Amino acid sequence: MFETGLPVALLRAREAVMFHMRPILRAHGFTEQQWRVMRKLHPSVPIDKTTLSSRATLLMPSLLRILRDLEEMELIRLVSSARNPRLSRVILSAKGAAAVARTSADIERAMKAVRTRIGEASVAQLLELLQTVESRLTGFSLP
Repeated sequence: MFETGLPVALLRAREAVMFHMRPILRAHGFTEQQWRVMRKLHPSVPIDKTTLSSRATLLMPSLLRILRDLEEMELIRLVSSARNPRLSRVILSAKGAAAVARTSADIERAMKAVRTRIGEASVAQLLELLQTVESRLTGFSLP
């Protein structure tokens, strides 16, 4: 019974979608996790690492490793915080912004095909259900 439970069904659905995205990410030189970080960044608005970790759904140790790699690839820059010079914020470099634009165009084309295959109404319903699951379980603890 556990094999057909909610966690496994969610993972299988994610894998079905990501099967079509991974080749695109690989062709552009990104891992899934790197892409999750890159698409949350903006070329002119720095973001703190804690917020970025949350938005990219990555644990901080993983995010820090990914940021180091992206900085070595010159796709991001670290900038000092105006309030606390010891803290740094993350921003896309010009090279990173161009890479996001190129990759996003290809990802969007693939997502359009996926949405068409699933059906726009089904996608909208699924997104609504997933938001319901997240909102009802966030902060909830079992008795």
